[in-house]
Amino acid sequence: MRDKIARPGLGVHDADKYLPYLTTLFLFIFSLNLIGMIPFLGSPTAAITVTAALALVSFVVIHASGIASNGGAGYLKTFIPHIELEGGPVIQGLGVCIKYGMAVLEYATAFIRAGVLAVRLFANMLAGHTVLFMILFFIALVDNPDYQIEIAKGKDWMFWGIMPFSVILVTALSLLELFIAGLQAFIFTFLTAVFIGLAKHPPH
Repeated sequence: MRDKIARPGLGVHDADKYLPYLTTLFLFIFSLNLIGMIPFLGSPTAAITVTAALALVSFVVIHASGIASNGGAGYLKTFIPHIELEGGPVIQGLGVCIKYGMAVLEYATAFIRAGVLAVRLFANMLAGHTVLFMILFFIALVDNPDYQIEIAKGKDWMFWGIMPFSVILVTALSLLELFIAGLQAFIFTFLTAVFIGLAKHPPH
């Protein structure tokens, strides 16, 4: 965790300080993702409210870290880019417009990053479980008379042809979901570490 997430995102000096939070975040998200692999249980991270709450916690940690390192006013100033243009009043005025226009975008980015964290995790987990459900639903379509399409009614060979294929495919995709559960937890935690590093040490 220290070498793969904390140090690449935060640097050597800050990694150990934030390692407990990042480790807890990773294990918590990974555990929530794995709950969805248990039959008849849904993954909590397939709900936007859960991922939004996780992103909100990271949002607070990110900006609290930036304020602690740069001070309140100093941290707000880090969102204003330094633009130097040589020329007359028109060029200087254009520089001011660009400067504060970019500042507005930078302030918006502070909130967009939290949204990206929430939506990325939510969309990936929801999509995976939806695909698994639809593949298994094929079995119901050819087995249940209420769901059967006209060409499948009374044809048992379609059930025995589709059922094994669906089960095998779902099993293979479930193994892939185990990998995705860890990958999405890793990405969420790594991006959080990167955003904390950017807040503590702004690039401009």
